[in-house]
Amino acid sequence: MKSSSGGGGNAWVKSVQEALQAKGNDPGPIDGRMGHKTTAAVKAFQKANGLKETGKVDKETAEKLGVEAPHGMSHHHAASKESATQTKP
Repeated sequence: MKSSSGGGGNAWVKSVQEALQAKGNDPGPIDGRMGHKTTAAVKAFQKANGLKETGKVDKETAEKLGVEAPHGMSHHHAASKESATQTKP
């Protein structure tokens, strides 16, 4: 039974870990935490798919993994940076 309250971890990170595991990359325990093993698995996946090896799940990595990008993630990193600098009140 899944718990939506305790246990820690992030549901989106869990979906990334499950996708990595399904594609043959070992993210370590499926615990919703972006630990060393998950980061290493992301880097290995990125390398195998011709993506920039950052260890972070950007839009392109999420698409290749088949997971939905986190809410608010831009299609273009430049657009994200521009909007971040223009959102001051």
